Amino acid sequence: PLIKIHDNCVNSPNITLSCSVSKGTNVTIYWEKMSLSGVCSKIHAREALVIDCVSEKEQHEYRCIAENPVSNATSNQVTFNLHEGINLKGKRNHYVVLISVAMVVLVSTIVYRWNVFHCKTGSSNRSPSGDLV
Repeated sequence: PLIKIHDNCVNSPNITLSCSVSKGTNVTIYWEKMSLSGVCSKIHAREALVIDCVSEKEQHEYRCIAENPVSNATSNQVTFNLHEGINLKGKRNHYVVLISVAMVVLVSTIVYRWNVFHCKTGSSNRSPSGDLV
């Protein structure tokens, strides 16, 4: 079996793995997921496997198994860095910080200009000695 990886955690919230076989009839395909701690589980029974970058908590190795009544075959293991998904969140956080800083600068500028304008108009009502007219 051959695994193809579609998308990544930077460009998409999901990664899709597809498994294909070049020959055979009545082929059943399923997936195995193995955590780095060694826990292995059968997780899917179709050609495509969708992995949610956000909810996946640790890095895993994936492989597809194709079997029919005559034989079975296992793909090479595929490992990819789910921590790239953090970059997506990091970019979002970067924009939140950038927008927050821009808002603080904007509000500070408005307050400063209002104070300058208010002081200028307020000073025109004062005599040269500083008393109100």
